[in-house]
Amino acid sequence: MKLPKIYVDGFLVEWEAGEYQSQVKSMRQASKTITPSVLVPASTSAKGRRGRTTAERAQAVRDRLARTVRKVPEVMVKITSSCRGMTHIGRHIDYISRKGEIDLEDQDGLFLKGRDQLKDLKEDWRWGGVEEISAVSDRRDTLNIVFSMPAHTDEVSMKRAVRAFAAAEFQEHQYVFAYHTQATDPDPNPPAHPHVHLSVKTQSRSGRRLNPRKADLQRWREGFAAQLRAHGIDANATSRLARLNRKPGVDRGALAIASRKGSRGEGEPGTADNGRLERARKLETGRINYYRTVVDVLARSEDPADRGLAAKVSEFISRFGPKPDRTVEGEPKR
Repeated sequence: MKLPKIYVDGFLVEWEAGEYQSQVKSMRQASKTITPSVLVPASTSAKGRRGRTTAERAQAVRDRLARTVRKVPEVMVKITSSCRGMTHIGRHIDYISRKGEIDLEDQDGLFLKGRDQLKDLKEDWRWGGVEEISAVSDRRDTLNIVFSMPAHTDEVSMKRAVRAFAAAEFQEHQYVFAYHTQATDPDPNPPAHPHVHLSVKTQSRSGRRLNPRKADLQRWREGFAAQLRAHGIDANATSRLARLNRKPGVDRGALAIASRKGSRGEGEPGTADNGRLERARKLETGRINYYRTVVDVLARSEDPADRGLAAKVSEFISRFGPKPDRTVEGEPKR
């Protein structure tokens, strides 16, 4: 029995929210006797979060799954440091601009270059807010953020993506950013990957202060990835666990450390590290099972595109752990 797309959409939205187990159980029990569409939760039948419909939210889940199994480049957004006081801020501005050799762009789209313009910028930042920033401060006056993508990423499109992201996220704040590439960075050993240094004042023009949490950082990653895609660069913002990305050499390194500890008489060799590895394996197994639930539903969708995606996700998870005791519709048995 093929599942109507309206049911699959509702399932994907709930699956994304972590409620996939009860949904799959309900679908398996009811699909033989009643129309599956009645299982679509009422909460997802109208406008969803942020004004998006269920169909739009479900398509976003499909798109993210497709990017994940295709191993689309992952964005990196990281708060590298903060500055306290104008002395510290000035040093950081000098650093990201390579003392005026690399253009800075501010929140108004103005380009700043050279020592004189950097001096004017520092004075503007000192006096231009709600409060003067003293030379030395005991609170964070700026956040310093790095946006990074793999080598060979289009320079113009990436810069536009950062510009659009910053304008939307920090619209009440003063900020500057500098784009670094191997070709433009005067550093003797510039990194191969293009990256943008953005420094933003924590206090907005209305006096509110930035205080990002872990959830905000993930939201920033997703927002930056969305802007990159809008500007023609394929990008994703998922966790290492979602990608089933095992760190190279984790097992060997952990065991080596455990062995050295044991040789020095520091307790049972490998006890703590093996426990950590076991927890990691359990998380990975849980994530694989999580993916299998969505494969079950997508493989029975009335939409051929869903069934095609199911095959791709099934192939993706088949590289990890034992294979499940079933085959996806349209896939040959192995």
